[in-house]
Amino acid sequence: MLSKTFAVAIMATFAIGTNATWCNYYYDANCQQDSNGGTSFDCANEASFGGGGNYVQCHSTKGNQQTCIITRCADSTCANILNTFEASPEGGSGPCISTGGSGPWYEQKFA
Repeated sequence: MLSKTFAVAIMATFAIGTNATWCNYYYDANCQQDSNGGTSFDCANEASFGGGGNYVQCHSTKGNQQTCIITRCADSTCANILNTFEASPEGGSGPCISTGGSGPWYEQKFA
C-alpha cells in the first residue's frame, strides 16, 4: 500500500489541471477516511458538487501554490451559503480543516 505522502507526491507529479491546487474530503479530523472514494476536486473548476465528510485537505505543487476558497452550501446553486473558508496548501499537503458539517454541497475557487 502506498503511503499518503507518496500518493500526494505522485499526484503532484501528474498535476491535476493546470493550476495544480486540489482538495480531498474526509470523515475524520486526521484526514485518513476518504469520503468521496479518492476523488480530488480541482480548485480551478468553480462548479458546485455534492460531497460528504466534515473535513477537507488541499494540496498543491511547489511551483504553483494557490489558496483555495471553499464554500459549503445547502444546495447545488450555492445560493444558501452555510460557511466559507480558505485552505492554503503551500506547496504540498495543507492542514486537515473542519468544514463545519458534512456537505451537502461544496464549491471551490481560487482566492
